[in-house]
Amino acid sequence: MSRNTLLKESYIISFLGAGALILCYPLAFKGYLWGHDIEAHFFWAQQFLNSLRCGHLYPQWVPQLNFGCGNATFIFYPPFTFFIYAGIGLFTKDILTILSISVFLGILTSGLTMYLFCRTF
Repeated sequence: MSRNTLLKESYIISFLGAGALILCYPLAFKGYLWGHDIEAHFFWAQQFLNSLRCGHLYPQWVPQLNFGCGNATFIFYPPFTFFIYAGIGLFTKDILTILSISVFLGILTSGLTMYLFCRTF
């Protein structure tokens, strides 16, 4: 790659990173946005991280949902995002911070992959 191409790519990646930061501004300064399904995401992330800490490498059961009766959530939903939560959880223990960082990473990677897709065409 030439120097100009490398410089152009770094500008585009910087632009996409700045765009992701702008879009995630409410998460950074107003806290995690509450909606109708935040409790599910919050409890799923919390229970997944707790199960990993207990030694379950691939948790399949959410023991604290449904008034303590549990739920088989992790059998039906793909675990990729939950393992991202676990990776972020190595640096922070606050579940809302983990969810906010994962939203930022999702927006950033979606922008980068769309750029890579459009660049080929």
